[in-house]
Amino acid sequence: MGAAEGVAFLASIGAGATRREQLQTAYDALHERSSRLATQLLEGLRAIGRVRIYGPDVEASRTPTVAFTVAGRPSVEVARGLAG
Repeated sequence: MGAAEGVAFLASIGAGATRREQLQTAYDALHERSSRLATQLLEGLRAIGRVRIYGPDVEASRTPTVAFTVAGRPSVEVARGLAG
C-alpha cells in the first residue's frame, strides 16, 4: 500500500464533503477510540496491586501507549501471559 492508498483508506473512515473534512473526522474518531481503549487498559492495570504504570495520567494529552511493570515478574513472563 502506498501513501495515496493509505490516505484514501483513512478518508473512507471519516465523513465530510472534502478530503480534508473526511480525514479530520477519521482522525477524531480514531483518537477517541484509542483514548477509550487506553483508559480501559489503565483502569484495569490500576486494579492489579503489583502493577506499576509509567507515564502521564489518562487525563493528560498522550498517545495510547502504556508502559508498566509487574512486581516480582520478569517482563518476558508478563509478555507471554498477555499474548497467551
